[in-house]
Amino acid sequence: MSAAIIAHWIQPGNFPLCDLEATGKKSKNYQLLRDYVVWFANR
Repeated sequence: MSAAIIAHWIQPGNFPLCDLEATGKKSKNYQLLRDYVVWFANR
């Protein structure tokens, strides 16, 4: 599983890339992230 390493205050953790969401449909990354999430779910 792909995961981005994030720092949550003091304790680091993992956040799955498939859980990312663009904040708005007009965002430049919206379609790219949506395509990745759909691909990940269907693999």
